[in-house]
Amino acid sequence: MLVMKFGGTSVQSAAAMQTVIDIVRSTTDDKKVVVASACSGVTNSLIELAGYAAIADTDAVNKAVTSLTERHHTVCQELLFESPLLAPTMARIDALCTELRTLCEGIALLRECTERSRALLLSFGERLSTTILAAGLQATGGTSATLVDVRVVMRTNSDYLEARATMSDVEKLAALHLRPL
Repeated sequence: MLVMKFGGTSVQSAAAMQTVIDIVRSTTDDKKVVVASACSGVTNSLIELAGYAAIADTDAVNKAVTSLTERHHTVCQELLFESPLLAPTMARIDALCTELRTLCEGIALLRECTERSRALLLSFGERLSTTILAAGLQATGGTSATLVDVRVVMRTNSDYLEARATMSDVEKLAALHLRPL
């Protein structure tokens, strides 16, 4: 099995994602796992968003979530512009951004952002970028791709922002969920 990891600058735009897709398609190994980070700069935006939510600055939260939504819409539209996967992928981005906005509303109500809440909030960067990248892989033809939410296979200790994987659990879950794919 070939595991290919792409960082934030590798998925920062539609052009960058297309390069990743070309790299993935060019490998001859038929058993591949592609792992991608959040688009470049998105994690920093999410950190700022957590701060706005913690002080209940709803105007700043709304602007930040709208900006993140628009950025991912743009990447999606440019990458999938002629694909039948464009509409469902845009809908998934909208659903993720709605979930993010709801999380921020909860943080704002409590006026605190715990480590657990912050970790969940930060996960949206990867969840958004991988949604688009997986659709891009599927849309290019000849590349079978299944988006797997890492939370299905990843288990960690409870040090949310410094978590360490519980490898025995990860290995079992990966065998159960990834190997069949």
